[in-house]
Amino acid sequence: MFVAGNVDGLVKFARRLKEASVALRECLAKNGGESGEAIVSRLDFRLTVLAAIVGHIFGDSIVIASIWLYLNPK
Repeated sequence: MFVAGNVDGLVKFARRLKEASVALRECLAKNGGESGEAIVSRLDFRLTVLAAIVGHIFGDSIVIASIWLYLNPK
């Protein structure tokens, strides 16, 4: 349950980041032109890397928790 809640929270957080990125891209496209697009592109890349790192950490913790629960049933 705890892990499912964390994964659900991460999915919601990722959706909000994507929505913010799209809104920022639209705003900069109206005002800034190509330089704004480059900024958002770098931001998207950094957020993608951050999401991959966080996902990897949570994936490892889920596997470790599953093994621990399997080896130590109560």
